[in-house]
Amino acid sequence: MKILAAPKYFYPRGWGSEKSAMQFVKACRAKGNDVIVVTCFTKDAPSFEVIEDIPVYRMNFAISGFRGFDLIKSLFPFFLNFLRLLKITFRFKPDVIYVHVFSENAIMVSLLSYLYKCSLIVSPRGFDRIFYNNHKNIMGRLFQRLLNKAQKISFASEALLLKMKKETPCFLDSNKVRIVPNAIDLKSFDEKTGSFALPNGKQYIFSCGRFVFDKGFDILLKAWGKLTSAYPGIDLLIAGDGEERIHLESLADSLGLSERVSFLGFIPPQRVISYYRGCLFFITPSRFEPFGNVVLEAMAASKAVIGSDGGGTVEVIKDGFNGLLFKSGNDQMLAEKMKGLIENGKERDLLGINARRFVEQNYTPDIFSARIEKLIA
Repeated sequence: MKILAAPKYFYPRGWGSEKSAMQFVKACRAKGNDVIVVTCFTKDAPSFEVIEDIPVYRMNFAISGFRGFDLIKSLFPFFLNFLRLLKITFRFKPDVIYVHVFSENAIMVSLLSYLYKCSLIVSPRGFDRIFYNNHKNIMGRLFQRLLNKAQKISFASEALLLKMKKETPCFLDSNKVRIVPNAIDLKSFDEKTGSFALPNGKQYIFSCGRFVFDKGFDILLKAWGKLTSAYPGIDLLIAGDGEERIHLESLADSLGLSERVSFLGFIPPQRVISYYRGCLFFITPSRFEPFGNVVLEAMAASKAVIGSDGGGTVEVIKDGFNGLLFKSGNDQMLAEKMKGLIENGKERDLLGINARRFVEQNYTPDIFSARIEKLIA
C-alpha cells in the first residue's frame, strides 16, 4: 500500500506532534507500506530530503495576506506549491492520504481531495483546535469537508475527542472515530546510559514542552515557589521554548526563583533523554494535554511523573500506581504532590518501576504498529 503522510511539521523538529508523525510513518513502513511525507516548510530545511529512508517534501502551505494586493501576492506562491503537491501526488499515486494536525496542511489536502480520489484519514492533535473551531469561515468549512470526506478520524486520546466535541462546531461521525494512543521507542532510552547532573551535587526536578498557555508552566513555577526555601539542594529545570517564554522568565523573577529555575531552551530528542534519566521526578503541569508524549518519555526512563488531570494524561497516569495526579490549574495541590515525592524516595522508585512496566505493556512501537495497521486497513 502507498501512503502519503501530510503532517503540519516533521523532523528535524522534535516537538510531540513531529514525534507522533514520525511514529505513524515508521509504523506504516514496519508493515511493508511505501510512505512519503509532504509537510510545511521549516526554516533552514531543504525542500526535499531523505530522513531515515523516508522521502520528505517541504513546501509553503500558508496564505500570509488576507486583503487586497497582499492576498494576491500570497495566493501566487500558495498555488505554485499546490501544483507541486498535485505533481507529487499523481506521480506517487497513494492509496491513502493521512493528515496529521489540522492546519494549512489540512487546507491543501482538502483542496487536493477535489482532484485526487483515495482513502483519507485525518488526525486532529489538540493544539490545532484554533484552526477548526470556526465553521463559518472558509478554513472552518474546508476542515469540515475534510472530516466529511475522511474514512477514519484518529485521536490520540478519549479526552481529546471529548474536548473537540464540546468546544468546536465541527460535526463528527462517531462511526469513523478511532482512538490510537502514541507510542515510545524504549530502545532509544535503553541505549543511552549517561545522566545529566548539576554541579555541586545538586538534584533537580525536570519538565519540558512548548511554552504556550495550555502547557501550564506558570502553574509549575507558582507551585515551586512554595517549596524552594525548604529544599535548597534542589533546582527546577524546564526545557522548551515558545511564545510564553518571556512571560515565564518574568514570572520566575517576580517569584524570586531566578536562581532556582533554569530555562534550558529546546533540547534535541536524543539529548533530552539524559535529563529524564538524571532527574528526581518529572512534572507535566498542563491545563489541557491532548495526550502527553513527555509522560511516556519520563516513564520510559523509569521516573515517577506528576501530571494534571486535564486531558489525556489521566489515560496514562494511574494515580498512586505509576504516577501522581493533581487538579488542573491547582498550584497548591501540585506543590503538595511535589513535596511528597521529594521526601519519599521509596515512593519515587516504586512509581518509576511501575511506570516503566506500564509503557512496556501498553505503548511500544509493536503495539502502535498493530493499531496503525487496523487504522489504514
